[in-house]
Amino acid sequence: MTRARKRRIICGALAALMLAGIFTGCGKKQTSSEQVKLTIGGWPAPENNQEQYDYYQNTLEKLKEKHPNVTVETDEYSYDIEQFLPRTASGLNPDLFFVPLTEPKKLISTGYIQDISRQVSERGYDKAIDEQFLNIVSKDGKIYGIPYNAYMMGLMCNVDMFKQAGLVDENGVPKYPQTYKELAETAKTIKEKTGQAGFAIPSTGTEGGWILMNIAWSNGVKFMEQQSDGKWKSTFDSPEMYETIQYIKDLKWKYNCLPDNVMNGQSEVCKQFGTGQSAMVVSSDVVFDTFTKTYKMDRNKLSYTILPAGDKDRCAQIGGAAYLMSKGVSDEQIDAALDWIEIMGYGAELSDEVLAQKEKTIKISADEGNVVTRPMLSLWRNEEYTKKVNELYDKYTNVDPKLWTVDQSKVTLKQEEPMAAQQLYGILSSVMQEVLTNENADIKTLIANASEQFQKDCLDKTDN
Repeated sequence: MTRARKRRIICGALAALMLAGIFTGCGKKQTSSEQVKLTIGGWPAPENNQEQYDYYQNTLEKLKEKHPNVTVETDEYSYDIEQFLPRTASGLNPDLFFVPLTEPKKLISTGYIQDISRQVSERGYDKAIDEQFLNIVSKDGKIYGIPYNAYMMGLMCNVDMFKQAGLVDENGVPKYPQTYKELAETAKTIKEKTGQAGFAIPSTGTEGGWILMNIAWSNGVKFMEQQSDGKWKSTFDSPEMYETIQYIKDLKWKYNCLPDNVMNGQSEVCKQFGTGQSAMVVSSDVVFDTFTKTYKMDRNKLSYTILPAGDKDRCAQIGGAAYLMSKGVSDEQIDAALDWIEIMGYGAELSDEVLAQKEKTIKISADEGNVVTRPMLSLWRNEEYTKKVNELYDKYTNVDPKLWTVDQSKVTLKQEEPMAAQQLYGILSSVMQEVLTNENADIKTLIANASEQFQKDCLDKTDN
């Protein structure tokens, strides 16, 4: 089934659900005098990770102390856009569940996510969470969720390959490229000195366009804008986009710094990096352990820094996850859910209990052999909060700190484009494939056609 057809099916389901209205709800309203049931999604399976499962189970004992009348039912369900609406219609979604940070706005617009503004404000989340992350889980001044982790895209470097190319300082730290032009020149030098690619970038599926966004935004590309009538217009047929695609083309044909095989998705690009076939790759902390566990890279020969700058800015896409609650949950369920979130260590206030829970989570990760270092991105406005969390991570850090330097303040953080982002990524990937395989590709024509396709096939068919 095509992505477009899947989307039409989902939109049809949504229309039917919204016609049915919220009146049917989820049948979850309960009174304080009754035993309260709370279903929590995303629960780990013991056969996959016994230690994590035990940790989750132990949090329920602490929750029981605070809410003796609350019975928790655990659910291994993980959010899937194609399952969400059908499960909602059938009353199968958990009361509390987590979703990627790309999803809250979409789900809030369905009307099937609970407004928890009063409860989170009473607990200080509205003042504690960084405004840009709070905005992701908000609409029309109301708050619908709790972001609990976040990442931004950065540049992963192979220290040994930088050393072989003579591109480290007196402390053994890679001389990180500060601009995308410098990245191309650095990658060219590495390939000349080592015989391996200096840089690898995906170009297939939706992943090529996904990574490309960071470069395009940094060059000042505007992909879409909303018109006065509420409709959206594609705006990336522009000199800034021509420059961006010319840069991708030059990586192959001018600098010759890419792997011989340029038709790869992100997993293959990570494999190329993990097996020493490339020296740099755009990634996030989500895949750090892929390099050390799957490809057995020495974590002290990895280095991570912020992305380079373009002509107009220095942008990095953000991601992460947030907890949402199904429409119709009672006040008691909301309070119990928020208490559980805090017991898990994601609270707005760093009490001794929350700090202890955070430390347990970090220790579990370290015991599992994961890369442990300070978070690349902070969700919190309070500098003291971030400082205390960093001190916890410092106790278990298992990499060389001087090789993992990320300054969030130097980067403009960008959320996914508001409309049809996945379709846009796919269209941009096709453009990348053409310029990487055809030295004579006409960039202006490619971009004009891509922008027209995005308008016709995506934006014109998007409900506002």
